[in-house]
Amino acid sequence: MEMHGDSVTVGADGEKVDRPDDYEPPIQETV
Repeated sequence: MEMHGDSVTVGADGEKVDRPDDYEPPIQETV
């Protein structure tokens, strides 16, 4: 599930992490 453009992202631990709009954390996608 991708949440691009959302101010709240879910970390690998399943916890919600608040991040600024200008900050984009590295997302590892394993397909």
